[in-house]
Order: sequence, then C-alpha cells, then structure tokens
Amino acid sequence: MEQAYLVLLLSSAAVTAAAVQGEAFLLRQEYPAEFGQGAEGLLARLTAILSDSLRQCRFLGIEPAGSSFILPSPFESGGELSRLLTPGSGVYGVSIREELQWRIGGGRELRFSSLGELFCLRECVWGEGQELGRAVTLYLDAGMEAGFFAEGQLVKDSPLVPENGWLYRQPLGNSIAERYASASGIRRLTNTLPALSGIPELGELARLSRKGDLQAGIFCQEFGQRLAELLVPWCLRFQADGLILGGHAWEDFPLITGALRQALNAREISFQISSVFGGDLLPAASLLFQETREPHDL
Repeated sequence: MEQAYLVLLLSSAAVTAAAVQGEAFLLRQEYPAEFGQGAEGLLARLTAILSDSLRQCRFLGIEPAGSSFILPSPFESGGELSRLLTPGSGVYGVSIREELQWRIGGGRELRFSSLGELFCLRECVWGEGQELGRAVTLYLDAGMEAGFFAEGQLVKDSPLVPENGWLYRQPLGNSIAERYASASGIRRLTNTLPALSGIPELGELARLSRKGDLQAGIFCQEFGQRLAELLVPWCLRFQADGLILGGHAWEDFPLITGALRQALNAREISFQISSVFGGDLLPAASLLFQETREPHDL
C-alpha cells in the first residue's frame, strides 16, 4: 500500500491541509491563516495547524510518512510567506525550515514546494504528460511557474533549464517574463490601456475578447505571442517532447495560445491544456518524496 503524506497549501487568507495517498484525498480541511507578526508568528501558526492536522490523521488511523508545505507565488498577496520560507530566512538565527523540522518534524521528512511544481509532477506522472519523455509545464495563476520534467523527476539544476527552473526571471520584451505573464504583470499592462484599465486577470480578458471587444482581443493575441517567444526556445533547449499549460483560467487558454500552438506544431512539440488546478493538485505532493536522483545527473 502507498504511504500517506500530509500537505499544507499556504496563502495569505487560508491554509488548506490535506492527507493524501497516491492520487486520493484521505482528509481535507481549511484553516484561517491568522499568521501573526513576522517569522515567529508564521512558525507558531504553522506549528499549530500541522499539529492539529496530525492529530486528526491519527484519529482516522492515518500515519503520514512526511509533510510538505506548498508555498504561494511570490507575486500574489501572500508572497511574504514565500519570502519568509525561502532557504536562508530565519528566526533566532535559525532557518525557519530547520525550526519547523525541529518543532514538528517528529522524524518525518519535510518538503517545501509550489503549485507550479505540483502541477508539473501531477501532469507528467499521472496526467496529460504521461507519454512524454521530456516535458515543460507552465502554471499560470497569480504568477507564472514553470516546470521541467525528465526521467521521472523535476529538473532544476541543469544547463538546459533556467536557474532553479525559474522561468519568470528570464528576459522577455524589454523586461522579464513576470512583467507580462503574472497576474500583477497583467494588471500593470491593462492599466496602460484605458479601455481595459482595472481588469485584473486573463480569464476576464479572454471572455471580453470572445464577446468581440477589440482591445481585449488584441491584448490576448499579444499575450499569446509573448508566451510563444518565451516558451518555444526553452522547449527546444530542453529537448522537450511536449508542453503542458494549466491554471484556473484553463478554459480560456485556447483563445490566447494560437501562436504558441502553431510554433510548437512547426517543431513537432506537442501542446496540451490541463483542467486540474489549485487544491486539486495537492495529491501530487506525495510525488515530492519519491525523487531520489540529483537533477544535474540528467
């Protein structure tokens, strides 16, 4: 039988705690964030939530083999959480990650990840990319998070991928990719267009375009072209067999990905859109504990 794992999805408003086993949820509940002030407030709240979740797991006869924290995008309102939990951040001179391991690890492994990484693992192991030998994924939500997958694992440390797999920091246009493709980037761009000012996210722009709004249509077309400029060269560099795109606005993606699909097809790289996003990605946290090889060995 597969082992069970406990996973906490963090945001500035709430924490979703789930016990997962393979692709299944064994337990799923939500806590208010209530993190308090600074690193110590964050530590205290995470300790309390994880301890309560473990107590409930044991009541149900579940003994998690490990726990993982899924950090919010640095580009959403909860980005401060990501900053506090990055390697090197600390309290009392001790790494927050090390402090969490000491307080609540209990001999279990702790892993830190993101929805973008879970999306990559989930799609390449269980989903749209199962038949792909090498794949690139892009998860568009509050920010843009890329994943590179080969030989059964995430690839973050290789000359074939950006540093740490962070595609959002790569040059695009006259800036970096994040300024064009994250939620904050989209808001900045729409605020420069009077007819679209105040429209916060891609899905709404796509729906306006579908209704015949000319400015929204031009924006969506240009957005798709920027995605192609960013993603196609990295797919070629990584020698990817396919690209998988996902996010909460997945139903609207066909409207913005014409240029990207065309460019990939011309290079015989498959293109797929996934409908799985958000909390439904949490079972893939179990896959974080199955990675054994170092990325640079690929």
